[in-house]
Amino acid sequence: MTAFTDTHTHLDLPIFSEDVGPVVENAARASVTKMVCVGTSIPSTKRCIELSDAFPDKIIPTAGIHPNYCEGISKREMVKLHELAALSPVKAVGETGLDFHHKYNERTVQEKFFRFHIELALELGKPLIVHGRKADERILEILDSYPKPISGIRHCFDSSWQIAREYIERGFLIAFGGLVTKEGHKKLKKAARSVPEQNLLLETDCPYISPAGVSEKRNEPAFLVHVAKALAELRGLPTREVAEITSKNAALLGF
Repeated sequence: MTAFTDTHTHLDLPIFSEDVGPVVENAARASVTKMVCVGTSIPSTKRCIELSDAFPDKIIPTAGIHPNYCEGISKREMVKLHELAALSPVKAVGETGLDFHHKYNERTVQEKFFRFHIELALELGKPLIVHGRKADERILEILDSYPKPISGIRHCFDSSWQIAREYIERGFLIAFGGLVTKEGHKKLKKAARSVPEQNLLLETDCPYISPAGVSEKRNEPAFLVHVAKALAELRGLPTREVAEITSKNAALLGF
């Protein structure tokens, strides 16, 4: 059986609190056997770790503070994030990055915490999960200010092949989600056709961005197959092959 890895979920959110077990079972029935639960705050990260304890070998936690939630974070909380990120079950640092679309926090604050996450990932030798909205040029500039190569994921990719190539040249993988299933998005779909196999990943970003054709408002890992099918069609490959490629790539990151 072909197995899928969903490299970006938010199963820690309250919207899943009443039925996370059935959600994991639904995913298994859809051959989604691994789900990365991405931390966006200290409480979120703790919940991701709790879920990995409850669903070992299925849910994989990360530790991070989302750029939209970094205002007012204390030094004590930064120390706590470091402690959580260093735990062996935690396989990546993030979600971090820059968000110049929502403008919830000052750019200087976001950049401070982005650098903190980068340095944490380098220290721990763990991949970095990067969120970017209208901020890729600045993200790339900051990444270039570090002499050491940084492995990681540009999650929920929503830009052009030119931007994807910039990330790939810096050692990043590109994760495609529900946007590739929707009409339009020509630049994104060109990127989805062009990214080398060794840099491809799949994600749902659930509960957000439900794929086209899914009536449920809440996205979940079981719907990853819709993303895989869309990516397979764009690349002229069987869905099974896309699953194999992306799951292998995820495993190389430690997922």
